[in-house]
Amino acid sequence: MQDELGEEDFEAYLKTYSYMRAYHVLSHNDSSEWWHDVATEKTSAGRAVVVQIAFNETVEQLENEQSQLWKDHFTLEHPHALGKMEALAKIFNVGPLPLDGGIEVLNKQGFVPNGDLKYKFSNKDKLYFRTLDKAVNESTRVTESSLDALVELEKLKDENIYAVRDRAIDLAREGKLSLSDFKNFSNSAGLKLLYERNIFFTQSQPFQDYMSIFKDPMMSSTQLGVELTAIKNRFTGNIVNWFQENKDDEEYKNKPRKFQDAFDAEVKVQLGKVLSGNLIIKGDYETYKDLFLREYGIFIPKPDGT
Repeated sequence: MQDELGEEDFEAYLKTYSYMRAYHVLSHNDSSEWWHDVATEKTSAGRAVVVQIAFNETVEQLENEQSQLWKDHFTLEHPHALGKMEALAKIFNVGPLPLDGGIEVLNKQGFVPNGDLKYKFSNKDKLYFRTLDKAVNESTRVTESSLDALVELEKLKDENIYAVRDRAIDLAREGKLSLSDFKNFSNSAGLKLLYERNIFFTQSQPFQDYMSIFKDPMMSSTQLGVELTAIKNRFTGNIVNWFQENKDDEEYKNKPRKFQDAFDAEVKVQLGKVLSGNLIIKGDYETYKDLFLREYGIFIPKPDGT
């Protein structure tokens, strides 16, 4: 087709959706005029010849590459504004990271047959990325989240977990969420579905008992009440991370009871650590240590530096 259109027009054609609709039809029609090379006699080329030439050139190109793995040729890099300076690129840019994906898959990427990778985003996608970028930038300037924002998002988690991320983006853009809280609430849907449905979470008595603390009116009435949302987010986030890192460990392979025991033990350790790091508890350690031990059977390690 390039010989009929010319190199410049052919490159422009590859950037349209027309070729995606056309090549399916073309590949099934071996008598199409497009298979013939205009530089030769019509009878000297055809689908079989063109496909064989393309195959041979592809094999030759792959043989000349140091690596033939997809991940080494298709990568994604997230640039930072300061990363435009070559000396700072490796410090501020994220990546390059191996990129999976292709045409007609869930992680859809746009490819053109000349080997270049093109990212094709709709206007809706572009608007979302701009909005997300602003939310992240604004949240980096916030040292402490608005209490009203945290209460609103926590309530929304119970009412409509799938609406939390969009609302968190709005609140972050308004400068009401810190970066850590923004990340926690943005990922809250996946986290909540995991600890509400996964058998190791649902069968963990310590985990179920500790989660009830965050809804206990008595605890909400203490000075620590304003911190409960942040403590819950850190606690559940830490436990989910531990679960993801250890669930495939050889030590627990085909040993669900052993994994459950280790999980339960980690639940107790993690909540104690999170509570130990809280500023309010650090300020009145003895009072809260006795309170949590008496009411919930939770031991809070003595905070560092106290």
